[in-house]
Amino acid sequence: MKDRLRAAVRPRQVVVVAVLLLALLQRLSAAYQLPVDADESVYAWTASYYAGLMARGEWREIPAYTYNSEHPVFAKLLYALGLRVVGHAGLPDQAERPPGRGFLEWGEEAGALGVYHVDRVLAALLGTLQVTVLALADPLAGLLLSSHTMTIKYTAEIYLEALPACAITGAVLAYERAHRQGEGETGGWFWLSAGLLGLTAASKYTYAVIGLALVPFVLWQQRRRPGNVLLYGLLALAVFGALNPILWPDPLGRLRDSLLYHGDYTRSAEVARYHYPWWQPLNWMGGAAVWHPVFWFPFDIVTFLFSLAGLPFLFRRHKLYFAWYVVGWLFLFLWPTKWPQYTLIVTPALCLSVGALGQAVAERYDLHLDRETWERIKFYLPDETFWIKPSKSLLIGVSVLLLLYVVGSVVFRIQQTRQLRGWTTYTALQRQVVSDSITALALDADERVWIGTRQGITVYEAENPVPTSYRAADSGLLDERVTALVLDREERMWVGAETGVSVYDDGAWTAYPVQEMGLPGSRVRALAADPVGRVWVGALGGAALWDGSAWRTFSPLEAGLDSGAVLALAVDGAGRVWMGTERGLAVLDLGSGEPAWIRYTAASSGLTVNSVVSLLAVPGARDEVWIGTDGGGLCHFYSGAWDCYRTANSDIPWNTIAALALDHRGRIWAATEKPAHVGGAVVCFDGERWREYTPSNSGLVGSVVTTILQDAEGRYWFGTLHDGVSIYEHEGHESHKYEELEEHEGYEIRVPFVF
Repeated sequence: MKDRLRAAVRPRQVVVVAVLLLALLQRLSAAYQLPVDADESVYAWTASYYAGLMARGEWREIPAYTYNSEHPVFAKLLYALGLRVVGHAGLPDQAERPPGRGFLEWGEEAGALGVYHVDRVLAALLGTLQVTVLALADPLAGLLLSSHTMTIKYTAEIYLEALPACAITGAVLAYERAHRQGEGETGGWFWLSAGLLGLTAASKYTYAVIGLALVPFVLWQQRRRPGNVLLYGLLALAVFGALNPILWPDPLGRLRDSLLYHGDYTRSAEVARYHYPWWQPLNWMGGAAVWHPVFWFPFDIVTFLFSLAGLPFLFRRHKLYFAWYVVGWLFLFLWPTKWPQYTLIVTPALCLSVGALGQAVAERYDLHLDRETWERIKFYLPDETFWIKPSKSLLIGVSVLLLLYVVGSVVFRIQQTRQLRGWTTYTALQRQVVSDSITALALDADERVWIGTRQGITVYEAENPVPTSYRAADSGLLDERVTALVLDREERMWVGAETGVSVYDDGAWTAYPVQEMGLPGSRVRALAADPVGRVWVGALGGAALWDGSAWRTFSPLEAGLDSGAVLALAVDGAGRVWMGTERGLAVLDLGSGEPAWIRYTAASSGLTVNSVVSLLAVPGARDEVWIGTDGGGLCHFYSGAWDCYRTANSDIPWNTIAALALDHRGRIWAATEKPAHVGGAVVCFDGERWREYTPSNSGLVGSVVTTILQDAEGRYWFGTLHDGVSIYEHEGHESHKYEELEEHEGYEIRVPFVF
């Protein structure tokens, strides 16, 4: 009985099950750790809207919902069904389009997903199914795909990748099985391949490109029965149309518009902004671990390199897989849009190429998954008679190499220690801050440092080594998802959050929800205090002014801009309020009692792009403001003149400016971000040259800095997106407050004075 049971459970089956579990665990782990990605808000919003239609029984309205119609709809409908399973019936009064900001913003912690986590889990299950299908065909290929970080990332997020990636893998593998049956034969595998190809196209057009690799094989196999070719294509087309209801009202017209959109998108400002070279897909072969340290086996580049070595074997063994490899890479190189998720169309082919190499090695040495193979391998392993006494010259050579390694390691550690001297890091793991996602820093009247995070506030004071924390559950904090901090003239701390503003005044809290401010349904994004004691609030629905007794609302729309969402605020020396939006700058002057507006856009001024995400008014200057843009670099407005600094005309490393600061020497500090990456650098500009600082040349713990502050004791605080707070304390700072930080050999510490 035991022998029969052992025979029934073959080693290959055990390997496939192990690969399945490994793939599932890694994808679920990523689904619950990865921060919100760039496009997740779009697909989550669409799925939520569809879920609302389903809950209300308005199934006929599904084809009429055209938001994001440039992509086929089936994957989004599947996400909507996932939401319905957990009882989600859409957002209350949900609009057709998501707000410009405020809904699952890029970079938010995974916890912000809430109910939408179910769709990440659904994507992870589909990604695991893809791995299982590949492992059944080639266990080694399945193992490699199970741990491929770029694949894990985009099949564990609310992207459209998981379903079409699984479907196209199944389509190619199914046809490979059908192809073995001989010339002119069809059968279940043949028709399954056609159906899966239609499902692929109904999920995302990009993956259907791999169908081109199937065409010559189908034509050749069925060259004596062309009717089968026609039926194959008609079945794929029928499945595509049936599963893509967005096309039903006007199939040809909507399909044409959808395809033309992608052609136009390749020439869009967004694609031009990143300006990726034609060989950018090769860069993506490094994997996603450079963005997120949540992956278990970040070895994508190894898979890619071995896939190159396996190409000759892949060509001899599986010409269809070889065609998949070639067609995928041709598309990636030729298509102007170079987003990293596009590489998933070719990843299974990479793994199959390595699998072909592995099969060749296994056949060469007669290796199999059995006990006999292990006994043969042991035969070739060295025993005690193998080892010989090394020569004296060999011992000397090895000793010299070891000595060089030790000396090099010591030198590196010394240099690293010098760079880290004076630096401290506060993290949530060490219970020093309530969250590692730092959003704001401020200094209060008692010289305490306030740290705003996505999960509350931590307050540090020099005399007390134990920080104070404020959460919504145990204080008067209205909302612990802090977005901004500012101290007003009356020494009260204002805390901006997603749903309103809280004011801390000598132990007492006062809350102002956005509805009370006159901005219902909005989300606070910026705060600013003016010299006369008023406080300005920037939100997605406009701006609100607290004059000490009542709220008054304003909107950049009054300045003639196309957006009312205020993303950044600054008050200049003349008392004018600068409002940064996605569609330009609006400047409000209340000096005469009546609102007087000025607008600046890329079309009407020296502003490089319209999207403004950070502002800094130079203290004491009536007409000098620094403007940080989203993709257009750093602009300087002074007495009506504009100067803009971009990667094309300066040494600034990136063109997205997330935060700005001014030190006491008048130098500008900018936190820059990489496009389409989680990463960046801080730069200091003294008017002539730029100096760049990253975790590799300083003690910064994170590469994305969101806010900067110098406290009353001369310490320098750097809040990061996901890694807590980095603090630099200059030796002897007690007697040299605001002293310029030393320029140490090999690196330099940056010193922002105000945030």
